[in-house]
Amino acid sequence: MEVNESFLVQFIMNSLPPEFGQFQVNYNTIKDKWNFQEIKAMLVQEEGRLKKIRDHSIHLIIHEGASFSKAKPGKKNKKDKAPMKVNKGNIQKDQKCFFCKK
Repeated sequence: MEVNESFLVQFIMNSLPPEFGQFQVNYNTIKDKWNFQEIKAMLVQEEGRLKKIRDHSIHLIIHEGASFSKAKPGKKNKKDKAPMKVNKGNIQKDQKCFFCKK
């Protein structure tokens, strides 16, 4: 049984994961349709681009005012406040490890 190349290309495009959504939109907007060799080369290039983006992304979460003490809401725990130190003209907080409290 022989498979038509345009059917194979369309099948590949439909089976791509959601990360390739932008790639699919770009393919659908161009007038020329690619053959199997062209789509293979383009997908390898797109996969490399996606890996490069994933390697350089980070998630930064800052949660100020969080405490793990069992103090009642609205009351401030004296231990939660880190003492302020003045070091060479810069104000720095004492840093503690969240796990060992050192």
